Amino acid sequence: MPPSLDVVDYVEKDFLAAINNDLIAVVKFHEGTNGGFHSVPREVFCYIDYISVLRYGLPNSSTKAIRFIEKYLGSMNGRYKHFGKLLYEMWRHGTVHEFDPKALRHSSKKYSIGWQTNNDSGKEERACHLECFKVKGKSDTFLLNVNLFQLVDDLVQAIHVFAAELKRTEKRRAEAQRYYNEISKQLSVKDLSSKNKSVKLSLNLQITKAVKSQRLEIYNGSVVGGKC
Repeated sequence: MPPSLDVVDYVEKDFLAAINNDLIAVVKFHEGTNGGFHSVPREVFCYIDYISVLRYGLPNSSTKAIRFIEKYLGSMNGRYKHFGKLLYEMWRHGTVHEFDPKALRHSSKKYSIGWQTNNDSGKEERACHLECFKVKGKSDTFLLNVNLFQLVDDLVQAIHVFAAELKRTEKRRAEAQRYYNEISKQLSVKDLSSKNKSVKLSLNLQITKAVKSQRLEIYNGSVVGGKC
């Protein structure tokens, strides 16, 4: 991603195209099957991690991602404002770090909240997005429901809202352009955030090893003069 790209063009074209190809196509493929329940939300919240940096700047953080959820997705559905932190903890941290979404018990009250998803694009199923259900027969057990189609649609609409904001406000557009350029620039290993010198040494050694192992050339995505 060369930093010369205009940030609005990037958000409206490249970024949304990636979501369309890698996320929307996936959720449609999995509709009515047993797939996509973890992978789609995991992707959604990783996209939010990125776009929140364009809005609020580096370094990326959970706080900034949650702010984006509450402000931009919350502009379509107020439940994101009420459950943004909970969603992020359950669906981002849970699926990325622990494979499954997190189920959480209140620190002092005697109830817990788990997760539920459905991948049906129907109107009734979408209407239950972010609805909290009590598990029948269990007075202390609740489930926060996520509809994959509505979650993805809300992400896309939030990005459109953000892009429109950049077009309206020159100061914000300039900020986003600066953040985009910072994210996109090529880094030297010495500039990486890790303070572990052995990690950086290993990275330099492996870069050298990769370069020295080079046998072939590539042009426009195709191998030139040979096969791998």
